[in-house]
Amino acid sequence: MQHFSDGYWERLKPYLAGTTALEVGCGNGARTREIAPYFKSLTGMDPGPLLIAEARRNNCLDNLVFQAGSAEDLPFPDGSFEVVLFPLSFHHIAPELMRPAIAEAVRVLTPKGSVIFIEPENEGSFIAAELLFGCCDGDERRQKALAYYTMLTSEQLTEVCEMRGESFFQFDSEQDFLENIAWLEGTRSALADYLACHDYRLSAKRRINVFRKAA
Repeated sequence: MQHFSDGYWERLKPYLAGTTALEVGCGNGARTREIAPYFKSLTGMDPGPLLIAEARRNNCLDNLVFQAGSAEDLPFPDGSFEVVLFPLSFHHIAPELMRPAIAEAVRVLTPKGSVIFIEPENEGSFIAAELLFGCCDGDERRQKALAYYTMLTSEQLTEVCEMRGESFFQFDSEQDFLENIAWLEGTRSALADYLACHDYRLSAKRRINVFRKAA
């Protein structure tokens, strides 16, 4: 499987270059290693100790470190970062913890720092596969809507801009998809037809929101 974007990280570069940043929800660190060159220093954080252990094993970058921790209780002092990123992670936070997570992100920001949310939209052939075949995390429309509402109505954030992006997933074959992406048992025949119809290339729309601390 190959995963790439339409260049939205480049469009975010004015907010990222030369900064100290925290990525909330880094998983196994694969994406974190890809985006690390945009920053002066980057800390990848995830609540999963096994994922953090894997991320540390595979890290070979001097400006990148990994730390276990949760979004609603960040293990960092006030004003530690110039940027806090939630890349495809904010909608995974429990609803009752979304506002505490924002409060924590604001706490660890420098006075002129940015909070950046990159969230999946409900468009694209990959998103359709989630709905049709239970791929990845399945139907997350309600969680995504709540995440968007929460960030827009937070009294601790002031929106700077909203932009759009797109991610692409290229698979070599049906087997390549099945080995890399979770899917719902009993849907394989229809899923195979769907993948072939899209030449094993699926897309997912992204929405990017940049915020500053509220005055």
